[in-house]
Amino acid sequence: MTIEVDHRVRTAGYLRCYPEDPEQMSHHHYLLEDLAQQRGLARPTIYFDNGLSSNSCLPRLVQLVAQAVDGYYGAVLVPGLWVFNLDDYEARRISRYLTDRGCRIIMPSERPPLTCTEPPVLGGNGRWAAGPDSTHTRQANGHQNMVR
Repeated sequence: MTIEVDHRVRTAGYLRCYPEDPEQMSHHHYLLEDLAQQRGLARPTIYFDNGLSSNSCLPRLVQLVAQAVDGYYGAVLVPGLWVFNLDDYEARRISRYLTDRGCRIIMPSERPPLTCTEPPVLGGNGRWAAGPDSTHTRQANGHQNMVR
């Protein structure tokens, strides 16, 4: 099967890792390039804030957002919204800001299912807590697990 590449849609990718990743998130770079190929998009220009916390200034994200808002990029590939911010509300706000201005956010559609040896229990503080002997694992399906 041949996939037609739509070169009219300029594509970017964004990665952020804290603490700094000496491997430069190479696995994630390949993931985004493969995702672009699967979706028939041009090879992405990768913006990478390595070693920066989501609570600090993220210069490459600022640059990417400015260019996307100016219409330079039509799609931004990310492994998950967590790259924008570890706070779910902030991550979704950044994603919505871009999509409201015509830039598609594209993520891998399938994640390995989460499996637990026992169900979670409600902790005394009203939040979900793992049971005392609970072990949480992701089924790898041949992929490296990501630690956030």
